[in-house]
Amino acid sequence: MSHNYNELNSKLNELQQSWQQFKDVNNSRLEQIEKKNHVDPLTKNHLDKINNSIDDTKDKIQKIENAINREQLLNEIQNNEEVKEYKSNLFKFIKSGNSSNKYEYKSSLNAQDNSYLSHSNLDNAINKALKNNNIIRHLSDIQIISGDSLEVVQDNGEFSANWSGIDTNSVSNTNISNLQHKVIQAHELYAQPKITSRLLDDSNFNLDQWITEKIYDVFMKLENNAFLLGNGTTQPRGILTYNDIDKIDSGIDASLDANSIIKLYYSLDNKYLNNASFIMDKSVLQAVRISQDNISKQYLWQPASKSQQETLLGVPVYTMSDMPIASSGSLSVIIGDFKAGYKIVEKDRINIMRDPFTEKPFVKFYTTKRVGGDVINYDAFKILKLSV
Repeated sequence: MSHNYNELNSKLNELQQSWQQFKDVNNSRLEQIEKKNHVDPLTKNHLDKINNSIDDTKDKIQKIENAINREQLLNEIQNNEEVKEYKSNLFKFIKSGNSSNKYEYKSSLNAQDNSYLSHSNLDNAINKALKNNNIIRHLSDIQIISGDSLEVVQDNGEFSANWSGIDTNSVSNTNISNLQHKVIQAHELYAQPKITSRLLDDSNFNLDQWITEKIYDVFMKLENNAFLLGNGTTQPRGILTYNDIDKIDSGIDASLDANSIIKLYYSLDNKYLNNASFIMDKSVLQAVRISQDNISKQYLWQPASKSQQETLLGVPVYTMSDMPIASSGSLSVIIGDFKAGYKIVEKDRINIMRDPFTEKPFVKFYTTKRVGGDVINYDAFKILKLSV
């Protein structure tokens, strides 16, 4: 663990050094534009190289943080007797399809379809890994449900409020037209990792870690895409699919600059700014990184430090590969209070079915969970639309 923290601190220092170098070279680029109305190709290439280096360092920092989170999770559960018994039970199921009588009694093993209803420890490990690596899941409100859906009241308007002693005769009710009932459906998500029988028999192979990492990696990619672009019918409804969320025009054809980001920032209501975050593709953030405030000449972007996430105008900024890259008419940047604006629902168990027959010599593990998501407050988000 200490080795990981030392490496993390080293990479954070490296990031700060690269950022300082980036600013020096970019300032030189801006001087060339001001004096010559032209940028030396060597300067541009140098700047691009540093920009890519910053992103490479950020990726390495993320991997180190993931390793630390994974190690912490293992340390939390390794001395728990119930977890040890559960792991032994899961190990038996993965290897042979059998489970102990105790866990059969607890309905961990479904005799009808030879499926394994996962113990809460596997769910917690997968869901914690998902939250650490799925940006929208990390930022949004999550509710565990026992059924297949959750009904919520969507209120995008203002309701009546005042001190009780002031003009009590004119107290009015909430505007009912602003209240809408929305049902968030939990949709089935599946993964089917497979492994050879020979590897299953390897006593040195960590089976529960293998299946946990395989499942969360696939689930993470599918969830990331759905929370942004999902159709709401067979998947969670994506934030970018709503016409009801205000779109702010970038003012530049197929591009954006400092003024675009500042305009987007100030379009979000103050009550959502304190808990707001930016989300964009890595390539869009690279373009934003060179931006300065026209008045103060301060850079909008600041790198991550030991105590905080990287920021844009002081607001945490995250990159997601499922966000649209910069192009004419693209919805390339979201700012919003995700906890106030997006609700994720999920059932509290993951189901695993062992299949040693259909693809020999592999053993497949058909794994399902139910998850849904939807926007519950349109005003909590603003989206930057690049001009056409």
